[in-house]
Amino acid sequence: MTDPAKYIVIEENATESAIIFPCWILHANIAGEKKVISAGKVEFELSGSTVVIYCYGESVGLKVKSRPKEDARLIEQTILRMEE
Repeated sequence: MTDPAKYIVIEENATESAIIFPCWILHANIAGEKKVISAGKVEFELSGSTVVIYCYGESVGLKVKSRPKEDARLIEQTILRMEE
């Protein structure tokens, strides 16, 4: 497994988007004035030819928790869209 990174899920124009960033940056610094739906840490593990995404934890400063399965799915979709 990789070292954890942090993430937030924001909502803009009725669409949720994930933002992934290094763990030394505060969730609140990335969030700014955005509407934050969830936040926490994310890790990636290579299992054969598949990347497994683990989301967990919370942002104490933003007072929001992770949604492990839903956030992992959203991060996976975000990464796959970046390849297009």
